[in-house]
Amino acid sequence: MTSSAGELEADARETQIEPNIDTIRKLTVLWRSMLEVPDVSLDDDFLYDAGDSVTATKLIVRVRQEIRADVPLMAFFSASTIRAEARLIDTLANPESASSARPF
Repeated sequence: MTSSAGELEADARETQIEPNIDTIRKLTVLWRSMLEVPDVSLDDDFLYDAGDSVTATKLIVRVRQEIRADVPLMAFFSASTIRAEARLIDTLANPESASSARPF
């Protein structure tokens, strides 16, 4: 049975595991590029840091291209920090073993 993105997002939040360091690094680079800022923290909020729906859509396309993860737009807005997005991406990539991902 296939889980919905919302169920996977909820699972990712509930496990509270730290996302994979490689996912964090890739997302950090993408965020800095898309938001045109020199640095971001794991808990910066995308919308608060001047992100908007157009930039979010562009970022999701880049995530698909560079990380090979298909993150739904609504899930992206629900997981609006690098930490939460990385956790979501790791869960979407491998829902069965998300809890065994190498911690950050």
